[in-house]
Amino acid sequence: MKGCMNKYIWGIIGGLIFLSGFSYVGAQVVTQSASIPEAAIAESFTKDVTSLNQELTTINRDITRATRDSTGYASLVSKRDQVTKDLTKKAENRKYLMMRLAEKDPRAFLRLKIPAAMRGTLPTAAQAHIERDTTLQGSMEVIHVDDFENPENSINFLAVLL
Repeated sequence: MKGCMNKYIWGIIGGLIFLSGFSYVGAQVVTQSASIPEAAIAESFTKDVTSLNQELTTINRDITRATRDSTGYASLVSKRDQVTKDLTKKAENRKYLMMRLAEKDPRAFLRLKIPAAMRGTLPTAAQAHIERDTTLQGSMEVIHVDDFENPENSINFLAVLL
């Protein structure tokens, strides 16, 4: 059985992740999972985005109920603008963590992705920083050579062509 198990785990992210106007397509050798702090921080950011979005929904509901002449209306609009800025900044910071997770730990990335239904409720500025599902077509070339007598000489190559 010597040499039959390859020491690398192939991690293929089968999708195109649109994040803030640019895209990332990943297909590479993954040699380790993301560090626990990265996944934990990304999870915290995801919870923050969700919480800020709920707060924004409540503020928008309150604005709808208030009259433009009331004293609280201007305060609510100001608060809405600040929460929108905070939410967009948090989404932007989360984007970079999620990109690293997509490379290092695709399972954690998929576990923490924001569902399409929730993405649609976010402000447009924040949506630009949130991943979205997509389907791609392309071809993939895999070259694998085993050297059973000298496993360290085994070769792995993966290319994704879109």
